[in-house]
Amino acid sequence: MKVAKYEQFIKISEENEIPKSVATAATTNLQQLEVENVEDISFKFKSKKQQNIEGVISHEIITIEAFSIEGKNDIKFQEYHLIFGTDSKSIFDVFSVDEVAGLKINDCIKHLDKLKMSGQSEMMDGAFIAGLCNFVGEKLFCFFNVSRMSLPGYANRIIPHESLHMARNLITLEANEFVRTNLGKDGWWEDERAKFSIMDDTNEEYFAEVLERCSAIAYDRWQKIIGENKRLDTTPAPLSDREYKTFSGKN
Repeated sequence: MKVAKYEQFIKISEENEIPKSVATAATTNLQQLEVENVEDISFKFKSKKQQNIEGVISHEIITIEAFSIEGKNDIKFQEYHLIFGTDSKSIFDVFSVDEVAGLKINDCIKHLDKLKMSGQSEMMDGAFIAGLCNFVGEKLFCFFNVSRMSLPGYANRIIPHESLHMARNLITLEANEFVRTNLGKDGWWEDERAKFSIMDDTNEEYFAEVLERCSAIAYDRWQKIIGENKRLDTTPAPLSDREYKTFSGKN
């Protein structure tokens, strides 16, 4: 699929209340597409840009480099897809699927159409998907809806929320060979061997270290997307009555 034209992306951004600077950020650094880079933001990870489709602002494959903690050495994790989209529909489009984690694209489209007909938006009036961490086949992904994240302070909630899910998935894949080798097979999650790691006193620090990495990468990418645009400042701010009701009661 081709990268969306700049003019098309501006139109999408305006319809979803996303500033022009966000659309601009989505069209930069395309020469790095598919090139794997090693980055360091107090820890090292590899990133590889994927070709953006219409409605996708940023799509990268992330691999956290091996690290050690007390009692566990040379920890290596599976790669995962980190995706920022203009709206809820983006996650279906990026993988060309009709269903993700039990959510259906037709229901998503109905939700978006209903908002549009009412003069509402996912930013202010509730997103079909605000953020999601799950699998498409054997691919592990973490998705963020930039429309919803643009609500003041909301990025500070959704990034650690989804990053915790990602941390658990990565730890499970590292620990459970059955899960690691059966991703993509029909109903693999229903098998009794598909047990996901649970945080307890013995591994709390391990979870915390992985959560640090997942959330730090997501925050770094979010900051790159918003750039200097104050409309997308993630610092919590006083909310209007409408914002407060929306912020506290919907996805």
